[in-house]
Formats: sequence, structure tokens, C-alpha cells
Amino acid sequence: MMAEKMWKLVMEVNLDRQRSSKKIERTIDKLQEKVKILRISYDQKNGIVTIRGRFDPEMVSKKLKDEAGKVIKSIKIEEIEMQPVAPPAPAPPMPYMDVPELNRGDRNRGTFTEPPESVGESCGCKYCCCF
Repeated sequence: MMAEKMWKLVMEVNLDRQRSSKKIERTIDKLQEKVKILRISYDQKNGIVTIRGRFDPEMVSKKLKDEAGKVIKSIKIEEIEMQPVAPPAPAPPMPYMDVPELNRGDRNRGTFTEPPESVGESCGCKYCCCF
């Protein structure tokens, strides 16, 4: 039942050394294959890693602490409020446009309103006489 909600884990981590940063990235990548982590963001300047997704936050925080060890200083768990998504409103119907019916000659040649004189003959082209 907990996995249906959206959760956010905000971790304060020690990203001073490159080794620590690689360790937390590797740990999160391993965990991402097992649980539904949707978004990961790293704030290198402030040493904060944020994970968002549909997972059990207690289990994920325990796994992170076990795997990353001393790299993680603290973990804060927050539930993300999901706004119900309303279905999009149907598009209004297109207004009826009263367009005069065009004959085939109008479409093929431009603005002809009468068929050409050589309607009876067939030369094989699709422009002059083959309607």
C-alpha cells in the first residue's frame, strides 16, 4: 500500500571527496534497478541528493544507509502530494464551412469551371483529358 504514494527522500551527504560522490551514485544506481525511482537530483554545492518515486521510503532509506555507510549524514522522508489529474476537455467541434463543391478540373488545373474541349480523347496524361 505504501508503494502507491509518491515519496521524496532528501539526503544530506558528504560529497567533498570524489570517492564519496561515486559511492552514493553507485548505491542509488543499484537501488534504481530494484525500486521505482523516478527522479534523482544532485546538489553538489550544498551536498544534497534528492530521490523521488513510488517506493517504500523506510526500506529505501535503510538500504541506502547500509550500502553508503558514512557518506550519508541524514535522510529526511517527505510524502509528495499528488494533484488529481483531470482529463483534458474535448476540443470543440469545427464550425461548418459552406464551401462550394469543386469539380475535378478545378483541383488539378487551378480555376477551370468547365471541362476542356478534348474530353472524349485519351492521350494517356493525367492533365489534359483523362478525368
